[in-house]
Amino acid sequence: MYIRTLVTAGNEVYVVMGNYGTGGTGSNGGTTTTINNGHITVPARVWKVIVVLSNGNNDLSRITTSTRVIAVNTPNINSIGTDWKVTAQV
Repeated sequence: MYIRTLVTAGNEVYVVMGNYGTGGTGSNGGTTTTINNGHITVPARVWKVIVVLSNGNNDLSRITTSTRVIAVNTPNINSIGTDWKVTAQV
């Protein structure tokens, strides 16, 4: 939701995300390391890096030392909260 507010305020955002580790907490409680009969690994953590730019052209040339970059690293737990800063390691 926060990223959407940045976009509606007249910004462009680039989002890069990934995951690492093994074992996330699902809705059934406890940690799960795989799903789909062991064919899919459940990651322990999820990370995102967001680059915020004002609307415009030539995006790469507009990135400077004062460009806003947001990075979060959160545990892969099956819960939703409005304050992502509580569970994230920034």
